[in-house]
Amino acid sequence: MKKRYITGFDGLRTIGLLAVIFYHIYPSIFRGGYLGVALFFVLSGYLITDLLLREYEANGRIAVKAFLLRRFKRLYPNMIAVMLLSTVYMYFFQKNLLNGMRNVFLSSIFSVNNWWQIAKGGSYFAKLLAEAPFEHFYSLSIEGQFYLFWPLIIIVLMRIFRKNRTAIFNVLDIILLLSFVEMSLLYKAHVDPTRIYYGTDTRLFSILMGAALAFIYPSDQVEKIKLSLRDRQLFNGMAIVTLVVLIICFFALPDQEWFTYRGGMWLFSFLSCVLIALIVHPKLAANKWLSNPVTAYLGTRSYGMYLWQIPVLTFAELKLPNPESLPSVLIALALVVILTEITYRLVEVPLRRITWRKVKDFYQERRHVWSSFVKWPVTLLVSVVVAGALFLVFTAPDKTAAQNKITDQLKQNQAKMKKQNQVQQAPGTPADPAILNKYGISQEEYDIVNQKKVAILGDSMIAMTYDDLHEVFPNAFFDGAIGRKPQHTLEMVKEAVTNHPELDTLVIGIGINRDENGGTLTADQIDQVTQAAGGRQVYWININLEKSQYYWTNDVNQVLSQADQKYDNLHIIDWYGASHDKESQLLSEDMTHPNDQGAIAYTKTIADAISK
Repeated sequence: MKKRYITGFDGLRTIGLLAVIFYHIYPSIFRGGYLGVALFFVLSGYLITDLLLREYEANGRIAVKAFLLRRFKRLYPNMIAVMLLSTVYMYFFQKNLLNGMRNVFLSSIFSVNNWWQIAKGGSYFAKLLAEAPFEHFYSLSIEGQFYLFWPLIIIVLMRIFRKNRTAIFNVLDIILLLSFVEMSLLYKAHVDPTRIYYGTDTRLFSILMGAALAFIYPSDQVEKIKLSLRDRQLFNGMAIVTLVVLIICFFALPDQEWFTYRGGMWLFSFLSCVLIALIVHPKLAANKWLSNPVTAYLGTRSYGMYLWQIPVLTFAELKLPNPESLPSVLIALALVVILTEITYRLVEVPLRRITWRKVKDFYQERRHVWSSFVKWPVTLLVSVVVAGALFLVFTAPDKTAAQNKITDQLKQNQAKMKKQNQVQQAPGTPADPAILNKYGISQEEYDIVNQKKVAILGDSMIAMTYDDLHEVFPNAFFDGAIGRKPQHTLEMVKEAVTNHPELDTLVIGIGINRDENGGTLTADQIDQVTQAAGGRQVYWININLEKSQYYWTNDVNQVLSQADQKYDNLHIIDWYGASHDKESQLLSEDMTHPNDQGAIAYTKTIADAISK
């Protein structure tokens, strides 16, 4: 029996796609937009399992090789095209993003991108270092791992349980429950949940929910379920409520809150399952509600749009003057649609239809006629672009070593901070002349800053420069934490002044990281911190994130400048002015943290400001 195309699934794909895209554009509004991926997982689990079971029941077997080839043709050509075309763009316009492309490419090809990102310590939620614009490929690797093993697992389960689908359904329920329990147990408050978010083991429950549904609710048998008018009204009402709740989740379920990982994502996946079941039945209205020309267009191209959205948004964020403004967003979305349409028509559809026989026939017909190939300029051009892009991918500098060096330094410095905070130099100890010479400060300046009772607090900028800061401020209290965000500043300051009431000067280095909702440092946060300082002198270091990496430097610095005019006890330390146009000399390869020379300049800038 020919499989029925369920048009409502295009509507689900559209909803999931838009949720993910707008989460990446406006994370403060679409706080739960990342759940669109969970919706894709549930839907994929159902469709793939339904397809394989249909084949098994019809033929008594599953042609695993043929299935994997279909999946390969469906997923890989478009993915490779996006990476290669993006590589060409990055080479000409943003070479810094090429760093690490070889590892991105290989991990994606072998469907281990999620575990590679986990291993290298990357964060989906808080950027410490600039990343290539392919972090969303983690989800493709999770699905790829599922596709690789799932046909064989189905064969084993069907034989062990003698085609008892209910028994298999119960087994899958136990496994998906274990996956969810693991997610719940691994979650730690105030700890980046990327490991949980990327892990195949912790995200498996969403896919298995859809798969389990396919065992007891196959699409080819659903129409046999008779429904009364009252039943249809009840289930149509359920569909409306379920869809509304899912949409609310896209706005209301933050990506790092405890409820998300201890029930929220499971609940969302379950409701996605319920909605899928309601869409599949041909007598219910849910399928019709989600079927229209717009969803048909977006749904059939949802995969390509998912692939293109982060590369385009990354390029737009780094190149457009105000990437979150409506005109910039519309330009970015238009580019996503255009690029998707190009790869859909020229790559995805043609290669999905191609067979090895067609390739063989094409080669045999033309193997002795090279001139006929040369006459095809488009083919030749594509070949050159592909070859060139592959060359760039495999010769791109590997930034992993630099990233690891920076990360290791940060962690070492954090440990030293905690230890050396307990061992301070005696007040009035003369400075080593070598130190004065190193930082270009006088003995008088050194004495002035060390007569003050100083706390130097902040994010990884403080941690990175700790060794240098400690030489000039040997009596200071230090607290620098990797990934610390603006909303953590008030708590940090309150803790410092409570535990060290003798402090008279606070140096704060916060601003390079955006908060969980995608926002930068705000005037309200500065107000709260300044008031919590209780009359102490507050020196806030402004930021310099090299323009090709981040665009919010101006936003943060403008807010600080305005606050400086508001409070007499608030002073701005102008790191931006000291390092602007000197990024290549003073910043590390991540174009954020100071290098050795930059750490000296950073320390001197702080000392100069406090000694005035």
